[in-house]
Amino acid sequence: MKFISTLALLLLLSLKGFSQFHNDDVKKLKDQELLVALMDTTDKKQLEDRSFNNSLMFAMKNNWTYCKYKFITIDDIKAVAKSDPDTYILIPQEATIEVQRSHGNFSTYHYAHTYNLAIAKASDVKIKKEKNYTNFSVPRERVILQSMKNGDDELSVFMSVDDLNYYCARYGAEKEERKAIDDARRPKDNTLLQKKTLYIDKAVLAEGVTEADIKENYTYAYKLTTSDEILQAIKQKKDDVAFLDIAPSGVSKAGLLFVKSCADLSTILYTDCNVDKGIDKKKIKDLVILANRTKK
Repeated sequence: MKFISTLALLLLLSLKGFSQFHNDDVKKLKDQELLVALMDTTDKKQLEDRSFNNSLMFAMKNNWTYCKYKFITIDDIKAVAKSDPDTYILIPQEATIEVQRSHGNFSTYHYAHTYNLAIAKASDVKIKKEKNYTNFSVPRERVILQSMKNGDDELSVFMSVDDLNYYCARYGAEKEERKAIDDARRPKDNTLLQKKTLYIDKAVLAEGVTEADIKENYTYAYKLTTSDEILQAIKQKKDDVAFLDIAPSGVSKAGLLFVKSCADLSTILYTDCNVDKGIDKKKIKDLVILANRTKK
């Protein structure tokens, strides 16, 4: 029962986009044009981050359906903030989450780096230009919706936009419509994983986990690969391939591990995970247990 309660709490956090969402703003956005901020293309740091702008433009084209949108530059943000401060903008921002670790009768805290896409009003977006890069930020209480990922690679950006589109659809809908939207997102048949090849990004594995460990604990087809190859499988809509999507909760080291289909990004199953630690041998074994569990 405790395991189920924990999953329910973490799923609720993921549905909220890890922020204090504002339903009225999300509903207003439906009839407006969302401005999507691109990083400065002369930005040295951005150029080293796998062409972030191309990743964001591709993700918006393929995953965004909630409302109209257009891309803008850093200079555009400053102008819009003055002329129309209530305009909604999607920005990339680096972030840190506070992670608590218990040690008997006391706890220690440290900060884990995360990456997110956030929607906020133009007047709340802060722009800080450093020597070699530009950073966007929004005060936490002013964020309307956000989606956190552990990286800023192309796959993370792609899945962040998909999450944000879902959050908008959910919180922009009337209360009686939300159940249908949630049901469409929830797993239908855990055993589908048995028939797919699970692509596992090497970068999400816990330190010390080897392919021999995976082979010992995962009894179905798998492939140890990279986020680039996973994204290619998604682009090709491979129905026989699934992948892991990690969602930090934003409040602790706990998060959710989703197994999704490359064909349509539907969730096959999900469980809790330690975002800071990564996917260990036990979690790999848990996926097999869940894949063998049929719905009643």
